[in-house]
Amino acid sequence: MRWPIARWTHALDLAETPSNSIEKASTRRSDEPQLTMPARDMDSQIWNKRAGEIVPALLLLALLGCVALGIENRTSRAFAPPIYDPLGYIHKGHAVWKLVGEGRIGGLLNAEPSLRPPGCVPFTQPFGYAADFRSFLFWSTFSPIAIWLVTLWLLLGPMTRTIADRWNALALCGGLISLPLFYHFEVNKEIDKTWVGQWGLQDNLLATLAALATCLLVQGAARRSAPITVAGWLVAAYTLLVKPAGALIMLLMFGVWAVEILVTPDPKRDRVKGRGRRYYPQISAISCATIYVSTLGACLSSDYLSSANLTAGVTAQKIVRSLYDTPSAIWLIFSYMRPVIGWFWLPVLLVLFAGGLVHSAARFLRGSFGGAQLRTAAALLVVIVGGLWWICLAGLEARYFYPFILIPLVWLLPQAFALLPALDSPLRMALGAISLTPTVALALLLWSENPSVVIQEVMGVNLSSGGYRREVQIAENLMALAKARKRALVIYAQAGYREGVVHAVDSLAALSSGDEAMLSWVWPLDWARPPGVRISDLMRAEYILYEKSEGENSRQRIAKVETFAQELVAFNGWLATLSLDDGVSQEFDGPLSVLKITDSGRLLKSFQSYVSRRVWRDSFIANNPELFGIGGPAERTSH
Repeated sequence: MRWPIARWTHALDLAETPSNSIEKASTRRSDEPQLTMPARDMDSQIWNKRAGEIVPALLLLALLGCVALGIENRTSRAFAPPIYDPLGYIHKGHAVWKLVGEGRIGGLLNAEPSLRPPGCVPFTQPFGYAADFRSFLFWSTFSPIAIWLVTLWLLLGPMTRTIADRWNALALCGGLISLPLFYHFEVNKEIDKTWVGQWGLQDNLLATLAALATCLLVQGAARRSAPITVAGWLVAAYTLLVKPAGALIMLLMFGVWAVEILVTPDPKRDRVKGRGRRYYPQISAISCATIYVSTLGACLSSDYLSSANLTAGVTAQKIVRSLYDTPSAIWLIFSYMRPVIGWFWLPVLLVLFAGGLVHSAARFLRGSFGGAQLRTAAALLVVIVGGLWWICLAGLEARYFYPFILIPLVWLLPQAFALLPALDSPLRMALGAISLTPTVALALLLWSENPSVVIQEVMGVNLSSGGYRREVQIAENLMALAKARKRALVIYAQAGYREGVVHAVDSLAALSSGDEAMLSWVWPLDWARPPGVRISDLMRAEYILYEKSEGENSRQRIAKVETFAQELVAFNGWLATLSLDDGVSQEFDGPLSVLKITDSGRLLKSFQSYVSRRVWRDSFIANNPELFGIGGPAERTSH
């Protein structure tokens, strides 16, 4: 037992660069299969060598294809379009491909909606705009997974020297595509107890591009290859064209490259020939500055990062942060772990990362702080910087933190992979089989007609598809009514999931037809004003949409409202009590209820009576001064 542990520790001590860690750390056992076959049979030698290189890659592509077909199986069953943010990306793709068709390539950054950058379009609508939203759902889900797999193979492939190495790399790459963060499809509260995302969002694309940039810059610095490094800078700069958070990723990528320059050997010392490699740091730094400045300049001079959009973005992020209770942030972070990393990979990654930190601290105390330890410390700094940005600026939505999970993982994975040769062959085979287990289970779920809810909850994924049929029907009925009246209907809704489906159906129908939307929406959360229920908004509406849920009677007993979430709960509790006497008639009943306002005066009096019996937060009173002036004084509560 002592021998493998000693070799494992020795391997970690020698894991200084991704390109040579295997060479330094490996002391091959005689019973391990080798790529080099006996010289007496040259044809057999060449065949076995090529097979050892090609077969694992082909199997990995087959696994990816199986996952892709499984995703297609789920997206083909979708009945309702994606809601809210993904709609902006669909609209962006429509505008971008229209400009491309007209030959106006220079205006892509100004395409509407300008708040959404065009970088997602090649990955979500690669063959042009399609009126069928299912194509968008497939590509927006599959593209990040494909990029992630390519990144992992580019990272580990050069480190393999034997057949066993290649099979271990295959198992690790194939296993890591099962990370739950990639598999959250249609919103389903029964499975996603903690919401972390839905299909159509572009945070996975941003995170995997950041991981790819990390891989290219690490490999470029290790090999002193200017072309690979320039490719890394290009990918890093491209993240800014996917989301504005790409600016932070660009900065972090320069830090990753700088650390790798410090920890990898000097080419002169290793007798590397060639003037190009000798001046590699200067060439790389200049190319980085050129690419970064050009990208930032193009974005800042366009509508995408105009002062108006930047102001709107800052306002929206302030609202996001206001929706989360800071004291409960720790509990929220823990609740994110299962649907983001999963119970399978979480202990593995934590052990490897914690082990690297402990080893780095021990080496530092011994006065022998090496390259691997500096890399681990720098990866920890990336997590800290990302965490501060996430908590203080971005808002505590799990998807905003994805890049700061994948960047350290890609950066430190070669060091962990370098430890495998120190293990016995049976143990390595067992680890490989275990690594592939969640991916095999995931593929079976994707291909299943009705994926097991229990298994999805255990794995942390949500593969729901085909729901919200009634909401689509409600949307079509309201649109038909608006068309008959030859004007848009004004609808008040709370921006819930089911209301979002109605909104999305109308929005995509208008996009495809080129006509105006049939439904005009008023929201308590519109990302421009402080969130809150406003009676003035309600009085403008002709219909009210709200989601019913269990416990509505208990909602009516809320006596003190201190947060926006409680305000919505209290508002829904009031809506559940309305009848014809209150100036409304019920048009549709079910999980999503549709109320038609028949007498706004009666509705106002009903709300006044409801409000007067409760204590409201200051924001509600500020948003409804006329309501309190008519209804009489109401007790205030600080917020």
